[in-house]
Amino acid sequence: MMPVRLWLTEIADRGSHLLLTGVSGNYHDIITLQHALLRHVSVERVQLLRTSRERGVDDGLRFSLQVDWRSATDSLLGDDHD
Repeated sequence: MMPVRLWLTEIADRGSHLLLTGVSGNYHDIITLQHALLRHVSVERVQLLRTSRERGVDDGLRFSLQVDWRSATDSLLGDDHD
């Protein structure tokens, strides 16, 4: 699920959603992670909240994603995401 050139620096549980913060070597890997998360049956929506250029040796992209949970009743109904 995690692209090789992407790593998470913070995972915050906000109850109805997760806030994921990290750094990536490129924008494509951030979108790859977003699409992989969307395929999970418990996830309703994944929003890219921000990206910014990280200054330093690798000049990576810092990003934040919000992962919204599907309601428990929706998950029980068996909505498939593939």
